[in-house]
Amino acid sequence: MRPVDDREYSPHILLVDDSPADLKLLVQELDKEAYRLTVAMNGRQGYARAQALPRPDLILLDVCMPQMDGYATCTLLKENPQTAHIPIIFVTASGRLDERLKGFHSGAADYVLKPYNPVEVLARIRVHLNKPAAATDDQPAGEAPRAHVAATNSPRPANALTPDMDIRLPPLMANPTDETIVAMTRRYLNERLANPPSLKSLARLMGVHERRLTQAFRISLGKSVKDYLRDERMSSAQKLLHLRQMSISEIAETLGFSSPANFAAAFRRHVGCSPVLFRKQVRDDTQPSAEQKQQS
Repeated sequence: MRPVDDREYSPHILLVDDSPADLKLLVQELDKEAYRLTVAMNGRQGYARAQALPRPDLILLDVCMPQMDGYATCTLLKENPQTAHIPIIFVTASGRLDERLKGFHSGAADYVLKPYNPVEVLARIRVHLNKPAAATDDQPAGEAPRAHVAATNSPRPANALTPDMDIRLPPLMANPTDETIVAMTRRYLNERLANPPSLKSLARLMGVHERRLTQAFRISLGKSVKDYLRDERMSSAQKLLHLRQMSISEIAETLGFSSPANFAAAFRRHVGCSPVLFRKQVRDDTQPSAEQKQQS
C-alpha cells in the first residue's frame, strides 16, 4: 500500500461507471493505494473528463451506461490524439467472448469482470501503469511519466477522495475538437433517427453550446444538424425501400414521420420521386429483362 502522502505524485485514474455503489467500491479500494481519482457517471462525462488537464494515466470504464456506452466512449477516446495513449480497462459484468472482443476492437487494453477481486483490479492497474507512456500535451517529451515520479512528503490535498466520503462529480472542463463533437453526436443521432432530441437538448447531452454544435457540423460536414438528420433519414428510407421487407407506412413510422403522406412529401423533395416510384424502379432494375430471360 502506497503512503497517503504520495498522492500528489501518484497516478491519476478516471473511473467511469453509472452505478454509485460500484463507483464507491472502486474508490474505497483505489484510495487505499493513494491514487488520484476522478469519477464520471456516464460515457459522455467520462469522455469529457478524460480530456481535462491533468489527463488521467489510466481509465476504468464500465460497458453498459446511459447516453453513451463504454464501447462508443472507448472508440472516441482512441480516435482523439489527446487521449489515444491512455490505457483503458473495461470493468463489466458481461463475460461473453464476443463482447470482450468488441471491447478490444474498440481499443481497450484489458478486462476485469464484476464482481471483481480488488487484488486482481490493483494488479492489472499496476501492469498497465508500469508500461512506458508516450509524451502528451500536458507531459513534455523526455519527462518521466507521472506514474513513475518519485514520491515526496507532500501534504494530502484537501480535495482528495476518501473511502467514506460521498462521490461528487467535478465540472466539465473539456474542449473537444469539432471532429470529436460531430463523431459523438452522429453516433447518438444514428440510434435515434425516429425520435431525435431538440437541438438544445442534443447540445446539452453532448456537453456543448447549441452554437458550437451547429458550427462543428457546418465545418466538418458542410451542413446543419437538421440537414444531417434529414439526409440520414432519407438514406435509411432508400435502404428500407430497396429491401422491400416493410410497407411504406411502416418505413414512415420507423423513421419518425407523423404520417405516410409527410414521409412521401419529404422523400420526393429529397430524391425527386415518390417512395412508390422509387421502389418500383428498384424492382425493375433488379428483375431480368425479357431478352435476358430468353438468353438464359
